[in-house]
Amino acid sequence: MRPQEQTVTGVVLAGGQSRRMGQNKALLPLGGVRLIERVVGVLQQVFSSLLLVTNSPEVFADLGLPMVQDVYPGKGSLGGIYSAIYHAPTPYCFVVACDMPFLHTGVIRFLLEHLGAYDVVMPVVRGEMQPLHAIYSKACLAPIARRLEANRLKIVEFLPEVRVCTVPEHALRALDPELRTFQNLNTPEEYAAAPAPPVAFRLAYARHVLALRSVDANHVALGDKLGHLHHQTGFDFGRLHRRRGGGPAQCRLGL
Repeated sequence: MRPQEQTVTGVVLAGGQSRRMGQNKALLPLGGVRLIERVVGVLQQVFSSLLLVTNSPEVFADLGLPMVQDVYPGKGSLGGIYSAIYHAPTPYCFVVACDMPFLHTGVIRFLLEHLGAYDVVMPVVRGEMQPLHAIYSKACLAPIARRLEANRLKIVEFLPEVRVCTVPEHALRALDPELRTFQNLNTPEEYAAAPAPPVAFRLAYARHVLALRSVDANHVALGDKLGHLHHQTGFDFGRLHRRRGGGPAQCRLGL
């Protein structure tokens, strides 16, 4: 893990009411994997510290993540960002929405490289700031709190009070030509139009789950774990082989 990744917590905001979607969008499946699981799966590849901001912790208990509620309830995304920064155990946090299923580890790491002496690192895509795919420091707490208390909830209004690095679109396209990492799914139409995840993603997801969650024959039946992955990804993992190391079981996919 790179040094800057150790000073940043990956935070998922899952406190919205999903009014336009009409149901909890974090739980919607895409290619057999819930949106929030896809987001968490990518962040786990970059950060050792993760956090979930939600006012419904019982809904996401199966993720096994630390969860916190809004410090300022009912204050929208700005309130969620404040809660992320406030509760993060590290000096910085990378904040992302739960409905962004096409996150790109290369883009996230590219943003981390820009930290330096800045309080915020934020992409600019198609002329618009991307505050729900950005890095924030603890220095943002006071200016955000002032706006929350005044009920001024436009996220970018506090930026003139902190040191901001904006990352231009052309630099991001070099890593993600279609800029899909910034695509979110807010409406049923956007969800219906979302492409199915590629085979490469489903394989990476499976490998990641198997590496993160110990598959120990003394505690968890291997067949149960493989059945779970088959349900999540659509692949038959009957040819999986196990390699044991010094810690949790290491797994190799023979596909």
